[in-house]
Amino acid sequence: MTSVQTEALRRAFVHDFNSVVITDGDLSGDGPHVLVCNPAFLDMTGYQEEELIGRNLRMLQGPDTDLGVISHLRACLEANQYFEGETVNYRKDGVPYLVRWNISPVFGDDGEVEYFISVQQERTREARAIRERELLLRALESASDPVLVLDADTRIVFASHGSELLTGYDTSELVGRRPNELHAAFAPGADASLREAVRSRTGYRSTSRWRHKNGRLVDVDVTVAVVLEPDGSVGGLVCTAKDVTAAVQREHNLQAIASTDSLTGLLTRRAGQEALDAAQAAGREYSVLLGDVDHFKLVNDNHGHQVGDVVLQRVAATVQAAVRSDDVAVRWGGEEVLVLLPGTGNAAALALAERLRAAIAARTQPGVGQVTISIGVATGSPGEPADDVVARADTALYAAKRGGRDRVMTGA
Repeated sequence: MTSVQTEALRRAFVHDFNSVVITDGDLSGDGPHVLVCNPAFLDMTGYQEEELIGRNLRMLQGPDTDLGVISHLRACLEANQYFEGETVNYRKDGVPYLVRWNISPVFGDDGEVEYFISVQQERTREARAIRERELLLRALESASDPVLVLDADTRIVFASHGSELLTGYDTSELVGRRPNELHAAFAPGADASLREAVRSRTGYRSTSRWRHKNGRLVDVDVTVAVVLEPDGSVGGLVCTAKDVTAAVQREHNLQAIASTDSLTGLLTRRAGQEALDAAQAAGREYSVLLGDVDHFKLVNDNHGHQVGDVVLQRVAATVQAAVRSDDVAVRWGGEEVLVLLPGTGNAAALALAERLRAAIAARTQPGVGQVTISIGVATGSPGEPADDVVARADTALYAAKRGGRDRVMTGA
């Protein structure tokens, strides 16, 4: 070997990133003994070179060293065979570290082992990262709320057990697929929202509706976080979800209670006003019927308020049965009923009002007999405030009252 080659080997040994140590081939007594080690080995063990030269590396072993691995190591050395293994060793300061190493025998010209050369890598950080990752996965798996991890192409790479419970799909059915491939499970547009999060590198929170595999609809509060790589690129997305079906249903129930008249089941005046404002804002033609039960004060005076309440309930039921599914029936106040007819002109509104008047007049009210209603009709024009339309219907209603009651009049 030339001097150049020798110098190249020396430099490679000194500057090797791996920890390298060379021992003699003497297995008797307390051998083999350290002959030389590189700086990386000194950094890993915390010893100075002079503290290691001539020593057996058993000095690095401790309570957590795997004796089974050491026994296998000894057997390989005695058989002049290559060894590879992993165990815990201890630094000079007593701090344990995980090391993976191999040992190769170096034979002399006589065929006998002269040296053993060992290349070692500390794996403490790697092992800790693996343990932490495994702990994180177990934590995600045990979480009751669903957790989905998606790559930068919005493909699901991890789905927790909670995801299975919420969607009804096994992990094997979720992993590897995009939300747009699972329309039965995820809300329409979910994939577009996720792609926008990747593009903008911005997470979001929303409430959407998912569909369980069995067809059941589930309201879900979704939070999406963007995971950025060290270079600033998007590495993936983490999606957490919470089943809020019960809360959404409670909210709907509360809204229904707040917008529904407790006696008649019709909408309250406040809810009716909101419907009128929406109809006016839509810019489409609509009509309003405003009805008032004739002589209702006499019903209360002669038969009592309980009977009067029953009459109002039965009138409201007749109204509900007569109107169309898109129409809005409202208890406007006292014995007044308002019906909003979206997309309906004056002629059609008059015809519906007449059918409603006739249906109420034809129905006998228990303990009272016949009860009639007077109805005013008005049709809104583009840009006209909804209150003005109602005012014209009210004017027409009182014209019907003055004209003899039990009739329909229009305020056009």
